[in-house]
Amino acid sequence: MHFNKMIPIKYLATVFIILFSLKISYAQYVEDEERPKTQLDNNANRASQERSSPWMFGGNFFVSFGNIRSLMLTPRVGYWVSDRFLVGGNYTYIYHRFSGGPELNVHGPGVHAMYLIPNPLTEVVPADLLINGEFDYFWANEGDVNWQVPQLMLGPSVFFRQGRGGFMVGFLYNVLYDPNRSIFASPWQYRVGVLF
Repeated sequence: MHFNKMIPIKYLATVFIILFSLKISYAQYVEDEERPKTQLDNNANRASQERSSPWMFGGNFFVSFGNIRSLMLTPRVGYWVSDRFLVGGNYTYIYHRFSGGPELNVHGPGVHAMYLIPNPLTEVVPADLLINGEFDYFWANEGDVNWQVPQLMLGPSVFFRQGRGGFMVGFLYNVLYDPNRSIFASPWQYRVGVLF
């Protein structure tokens, strides 16, 4: 891995300033109490009460052994701007190697957003539908070859709640997929992650 190509501190500082600004704007939000409540509002209020903090942490993890050895780590942080909208950042590291082949190392930052569509059957099935958007900018290194891999992932996920966090499974499509540059064999990818 070539660490001289990592993102400069000024870009990371910009992301944190944006997240902090969102926190300030969220703190100034006051709900209009004169508006009649709907079932969606009641679900959103219940989800809001379960979250003692607007910050969410978690990530994705994958490992495989055998002829194909892979490791993927993606720690995430997110902030609930409202009861239904989360924005955040992440950093991904991927190691991949076919038996006897060269190593592939991939790393890079990303930003993500999720919009929560409350489930009217929330008392029966404790799950909500999420619409996900994720932009990642990866640097890939395989032997002496280095290249950059931007990807924009869009698609639905199901969020199974456990208290204020939960387990998430998603199926996303890479809008920027290029078979000549991508580190994945298909533009379709699944996501499995945990938020707490």
